[in-house]
Amino acid sequence: MKELLSIFNQYKHSGKIFTMGFILVSFMTIVTPIVQISTIALSVFILQIVRLFIGETKPSNNCILELVILCAIYFVAAALIAIKFYKNHSRKSINIIGLFLLLCYQFIILQAPFFILLIGTYYNCKTDGQSVLGIIISSFWVSVFLFPFGIVYDIIKNKNKKKSIENL
Repeated sequence: MKELLSIFNQYKHSGKIFTMGFILVSFMTIVTPIVQISTIALSVFILQIVRLFIGETKPSNNCILELVILCAIYFVAAALIAIKFYKNHSRKSINIIGLFLLLCYQFIILQAPFFILLIGTYYNCKTDGQSVLGIIISSFWVSVFLFPFGIVYDIIKNKNKKKSIENL
């Protein structure tokens, strides 16, 4: 298996191809949205912490400030993980297993803000039973959002390969 991954990793566009495969597999999680529901359940805990810091919101705002802060927390966490991953791998060899782990982390972390942006903005924190549909639609957009990670992976991998050839 390791040899197969190393052969695949030598291909110039392996990150994009692997990310497309990951996206297709992530589409299948829509059938059993365990990851999506557990991520959104974790958001309730984080939202309670946010409410402790900002206090009570006015009824006219209903919870928009809380949602914006919660989404910002998730997006900052996702960005920091991606930056750390690519910074660590820009100096040494980058492999497809590392990309897989990064995509998994991003898929899990970005579920909540995409769901909040989809459902929270439409219903202002009031639901009419469309939450399941929101999980499906937001999960689709999270999956599509992952494609740039494969592009950046290929750029760094090809840049490292070019450096190693020049050093010979």
